[in-house]
Amino acid sequence: VTGENIQVAGAQIVAIGDNGGGKVLIGGDWGGGKPDKSLVSNPSAVLESFSVPTASTVGVDAATRIDASATQSGNGGKVILWANDHLSFAGTILATGGIQFGNGGFVETSAKSVDISGSVKAPGGTWLLDPGDLIIGPTLAASTALSLNSGTNVTQETTASTPGTGNGDIFVTAPIVWNTSATLTLSAYRNIQINDASVTGTIKNTGAGNLVLRADNTGTGAGTIVMNPGTFPTRVDWTNSTGTVTVFYNPTFYSSPTNFTSGNGRFDLASPSQLTAYMLVNDASHLGGIATNLNGTYALGRDINVSGGLQPIGTIAPAVGSFLGILDGQNHTISNLSIFSPLSGVNTIGLFGSIGNTGVVRNLNFDHINVSANSNFTGTSQF
Repeated sequence: VTGENIQVAGAQIVAIGDNGGGKVLIGGDWGGGKPDKSLVSNPSAVLESFSVPTASTVGVDAATRIDASATQSGNGGKVILWANDHLSFAGTILATGGIQFGNGGFVETSAKSVDISGSVKAPGGTWLLDPGDLIIGPTLAASTALSLNSGTNVTQETTASTPGTGNGDIFVTAPIVWNTSATLTLSAYRNIQINDASVTGTIKNTGAGNLVLRADNTGTGAGTIVMNPGTFPTRVDWTNSTGTVTVFYNPTFYSSPTNFTSGNGRFDLASPSQLTAYMLVNDASHLGGIATNLNGTYALGRDINVSGGLQPIGTIAPAVGSFLGILDGQNHTISNLSIFSPLSGVNTIGLFGSIGNTGVVRNLNFDHINVSANSNFTGTSQF
């Protein structure tokens, strides 16, 4: 369904299939035809082979039901509600997998500004919501919890700072509570701010669910997790969950990581091992700054073009200067890096400068790397 301004009222749209769900596109394709494919991993999240014109506004009322489910086998289908300017969605969307086997499909309800009170049911599938600024108040929080409790993974993101529509922030102002293994991902262009909406925690899981909080999702260096002081300190409650909490953030000062498990505005966990908090590395100075805390947990926020020399991170000898932390590249690339040692007679030259490194480096790519050394052990990284 294409048009400048689209209103869907009291409609029953059925695109079910015995061996896989169908497709319903209203107002555009995934991401308006230009999606961030790194955000979604779902077999139904595929762009069409043809261009779908985008609408300015789309409205779907509470009496509308859209079903793109698989009935017998296979995965649920693809349902897109897209508007360039404003989207209102109050209806019901189904994209369930087959009775015999299959997972939920892919659903997107996105625009620069949104008014969401509807629900999505796609167990094992994904619901993507992508406005300019996102305020998760009582209505949207209830819709989000309803979808999570159906087993649907929910991704809510902001992708840019757009004049007139916000700074790309996400504000959580009402409780989101679920008891399934579904994953909630909040990915913000800038900040994620979690307010104290409940004495038992603003975001809470009592099953095996996971939470991913990604501030500064384009690696600009601006954006972090904000938990201002308030009446109730617990913002994330995983004390009755067996799932995990993963955080990506920029600290106010690079060498001073945020402590998410103490202070007014904290995460409460059943076990410390449930939380992994990645400090973002967004440029060459951040990369070298890892040397200030060799026990830290880091993730690349974007591709980094070093275009200059870098000493091995950490003291080269003795082994007390070894890297003992985690560096997850998030499949980004460090390019045009020249590694050199300021000392002569050193036996180990690499991105990390000690043969005693016992940390973890993963999901990291290199392109055009030059290592200058007169040593026995030379490489991009020494472990």
